[in-house]
Amino acid sequence: MLLELPPEIFNLVISEINHLRTLKDLSQVSKALHRHLLPFLYRDFKISVKDSNDLTQLHIPPFVKTYFKEDGTRDIVNCLSFVRNVEISPTISLQGHSCFENLIPHLFVRNVPSNQMEAEEHNNTVELIGKKALSVLLYIPKDSLQSFSWKLGFCEPPELLGPSGYLSQYQRRITSLSLFDDADCKLFPKSLTFTHFKHLRHLSWKGRVSEYHYLPALDANSDSLVSLELVFTNPSPFALLRDLSGPCTGYSHSRFAVTYLPKLRSLSLNNAWLQWDYLDLADAPFLEQLDSLKLLHCKRTLSFFERVMQLNRTIRLKSFELAVNDSDDGAIRPLHRGVIEDFLMSFEGLEELYLWDLIYQHNCEPSLVNGILHHKSTLRRLVHHWRGFVTLPSINFWFCEYPLPWHDCADLVFQNISLECFGFTLMPSVLKQKLEPYAANQRLKLLHLRVSWKATRELLINLFESRTRQPTRIMLDLPTEKRDHRDALCEEFTDIHNYLRVRCLLAFLQWAFGPTGLPNLKIFVVGELYGGSRPHIPFCRRPRDAPWPDASPQPPIMKRYKTFRIMTKADSYLWDEIEGARDMIGACADEWWGDFSPSANRFASRPRFPQGTTYRP
Repeated sequence: MLLELPPEIFNLVISEINHLRTLKDLSQVSKALHRHLLPFLYRDFKISVKDSNDLTQLHIPPFVKTYFKEDGTRDIVNCLSFVRNVEISPTISLQGHSCFENLIPHLFVRNVPSNQMEAEEHNNTVELIGKKALSVLLYIPKDSLQSFSWKLGFCEPPELLGPSGYLSQYQRRITSLSLFDDADCKLFPKSLTFTHFKHLRHLSWKGRVSEYHYLPALDANSDSLVSLELVFTNPSPFALLRDLSGPCTGYSHSRFAVTYLPKLRSLSLNNAWLQWDYLDLADAPFLEQLDSLKLLHCKRTLSFFERVMQLNRTIRLKSFELAVNDSDDGAIRPLHRGVIEDFLMSFEGLEELYLWDLIYQHNCEPSLVNGILHHKSTLRRLVHHWRGFVTLPSINFWFCEYPLPWHDCADLVFQNISLECFGFTLMPSVLKQKLEPYAANQRLKLLHLRVSWKATRELLINLFESRTRQPTRIMLDLPTEKRDHRDALCEEFTDIHNYLRVRCLLAFLQWAFGPTGLPNLKIFVVGELYGGSRPHIPFCRRPRDAPWPDASPQPPIMKRYKTFRIMTKADSYLWDEIEGARDMIGACADEWWGDFSPSANRFASRPRFPQGTTYRP
């Protein structure tokens, strides 16, 4: 029946299928249908690293397929002719966070004295990776690619992105370019160029972002660029302290140069200066046309909000994401967060609101609840995380999850807003108390309880070992030194809401997925959802027709519950059934805050997970 449709209708119907597994199942119906589905089955092509000790060993999926036609004859197909999106990314967690740590880690062990030797080995390794990828990419028809993504976290090979590289020579008509490289490598290829691309609609660059490279790209694509993401240098804690006195080299915030972008609808800036001399993002002509704005750990954020309101700019945002900390205006001091609430109340129509805040004192900041409720008629997805900032006489930084300042106002949110996705730091028992009276009016499909990675790991261990009564502190450990100071801090955080037990978590899930809970709930996640190596625990509703006991690997204690289970690979399609789920789980990323404490390395061992079980979307 599908094959009887006109080609344009057929393509439109198939394009609505957003899960590859469904397409593969559909392709098994008949050989003729399989043939027609080839452009959809092989639209995406991923080259990945298969050995963390030798990143030149790339995994390249087979791309030449042999099919038998209905008349029995063979048909050899080059699947690369259907590829429209290429991604080069790791399938494993790389061992380092810089170009040299990943590419040539033995240099640190060998203590190589010669910078020339380091440069030569670095360049040879990058060149080899580029040549291996190029040997495959050349089989893709010229100017047929729509998107290209480099996500390995180290320097891009000139063979791919240089002035005479593959993209510049063979794929000039790409509309989407995404790069993730090393911000600090001194051997970063200066020949990197984007000037050959004239049709970019989406540009994302994380790492060595410089005006020298990205401004020509913005100028060349000013009439076509729809979304722009720039993630500047990822600062270390020591560099962060240096930044407080103003712009500096190295780990510093970089300015975002305001340009004319008449079609821009989505802007995401991370670690950028929003005000610089006479330049001010608040004066940007495209500000009033934006549908989505993300400002993560940017300098002069509050000053930007104040300037926007002074200019009486008309804001039409549908999605707003903000991560702010107490050093964002150039000095460590408490922020006047009333500015954030004033900004939220200066316009209407938000559908997605993601907030991450870093505070100094426990429950002393304004709640922002009025700003949230101002968008009650349109808001569908809400994330609101606050993290405490504790400084000791030593140079260590310690970050603790606090109950929200609007903890006592959460019932007002549920009473007035029907949400589909909600991210929070309330304890499950408290959330149930706040949510239960209004559960019938909620459309909740996704809930995310955010706790530290260490707390998530301890919860995993307790879950698999059936230690249901073992309390887990939901904030990062306080240091063992300075015992008297630690005891004083611990007294502040002895509130019961700072501890979570597995039995309390499972009791909430039993209610939420049960007949009197949240009928639309599909996924509940505990943990941190940024950073590929960090654990999180996704639970989902068990299909009613699923066999019992569950055939998928589950902890023994999960056999007691028939309405939910830990998500498996077979359940991954649920993420695609929740609109905005992937945007929400990646929202408010603050991975560069969480890795400062020594406790991040003290607990290197991981619990043994059941084979075949996935703990990340």
